[in-house]
Amino acid sequence: MKHKWHLDSSMKSRIMLSFTILLLFVAVLLAGIITIQISLSSELNDIYDDNRMMLILNEDVQSLKILTEQYLSTKTTTSLEEIHNIMNELNLTAYEMKNTLPVNQVNMKIRDIGYMIESLTNHVNIALRAKMNANIAEYTENFEHISTLTRYIGIQCDESIALIAEENIQLVRQHDERQFRFYQFAILFIIMMAVECWIYIVLSSRAIVGPIIAMANSAKEIAAGNYDTEDVVCTSHDEVAALTITFNRMKSDIRRNIHKIEQQQQLELDLIEKESENYRIELMLQDAQLIAMQSQIQPHFLFNTINVGLQIAYQEGADRTIEYFSQMSDLLRYSLQNFWDPVSLRSEVEQIYRYFYIMEKRFGTWILFTVQEDIEEAVQQRIMVPCMILQPLVENCYTHGVRNIQRPGEIRVTIGTYKGRYAVRIADNGKGMSAQMVEHLLKDPLNPKRDTGNVRRGLGVPNVIGRLRKYYRRSDVMEIYSREAMGTEIILMLEEKP
Repeated sequence: MKHKWHLDSSMKSRIMLSFTILLLFVAVLLAGIITIQISLSSELNDIYDDNRMMLILNEDVQSLKILTEQYLSTKTTTSLEEIHNIMNELNLTAYEMKNTLPVNQVNMKIRDIGYMIESLTNHVNIALRAKMNANIAEYTENFEHISTLTRYIGIQCDESIALIAEENIQLVRQHDERQFRFYQFAILFIIMMAVECWIYIVLSSRAIVGPIIAMANSAKEIAAGNYDTEDVVCTSHDEVAALTITFNRMKSDIRRNIHKIEQQQQLELDLIEKESENYRIELMLQDAQLIAMQSQIQPHFLFNTINVGLQIAYQEGADRTIEYFSQMSDLLRYSLQNFWDPVSLRSEVEQIYRYFYIMEKRFGTWILFTVQEDIEEAVQQRIMVPCMILQPLVENCYTHGVRNIQRPGEIRVTIGTYKGRYAVRIADNGKGMSAQMVEHLLKDPLNPKRDTGNVRRGLGVPNVIGRLRKYYRRSDVMEIYSREAMGTEIILMLEEKP
């Protein structure tokens, strides 16, 4: 009985010793595994931080380009403040990157990126100063350098991420090799004690290495531009699982940002096309309005001149009729032949002389017609204007100004200068217009509004304003000064066109 207990005690001791050794080895093995995993997790986190830094850096560079473009287009203070904030951060980053030791390809690219960022911020500063000084050529040239550097920095960041991913793969492989050697050493002892423990370790290793390899492969796909890879699956609850979750989240953020940028670019392109189409339609409507108004002038004027010619032919002899119709035919020929092409101011003035001749034959001394030329004919030849801009205004002076007044009428045309531009002044001493009518004519010439108590100024003034604005591509082409019962003065501001 005593011997049996001793045997049992001996077996128990060996079992306990074996179990103790197994526990110690398992503890050492577990400690080694945990150490390796912590080291691997730390290094992978550092690599992830490097990747994230490159992505953030690229986003800041792209934002700097966009904000600079906005400032050069709109010159807003908000954009300028954001530009300086981003430039300060990029300068700090560039300083650190330039001081990186070139021990490998990644560090060499980081140094290159640092120098490119420094050059980028210099060009941005030059472009901002050029914009403040209104030097279009200088800030346009520097913005082209900014665009080129931004593209190069993006390429370098992508290549750096790819190199980091390759180092990540190498790191995982090195860890796999160390783990394999460690497992081999452990298996030699575990086999002698328990096959089950060896199987457990193998299964554990697979659970650890599998997600890491999957993340490495997914990172390689992302570096190649494939952002739609499937998420890495990890069923554990350790550091690898946290790393897997972070990795999947990072990949989703990248994919979402890429899609958002693509959608924004498409929306901007659609908006630009829509604005271009709207502008084209607006120009077509304006052309249609002007053509419609131009088509109304010629029949109206033709009717009046023929009517006057018939009256003179009835009252006078053949000589006066021939002279009258000669002037009238020149007047009509000028209108019909040149209406759609620009002409010289001198041609328009000669047309006024012909018109005044016809009107004097009709009204005699009841209306005084005068033309004063304060600039030479050679200068008048260089001033180009749309055809038929003076005669409709002079006709308005008679029709809506002096025709029905109870005193002798006067219509004056003066060719000179006004506010630093060549000008034609057309004035009468007739009925005049209200301030409201003048405001409507200048504000919306293509849609003049009736003014209570006053007669509308006809088609002449709106037509001339619209045609001059379209021809000179500016709005300050006419000024009108008028007082009711006192008269009206219209000033056309012209210029030489090459």
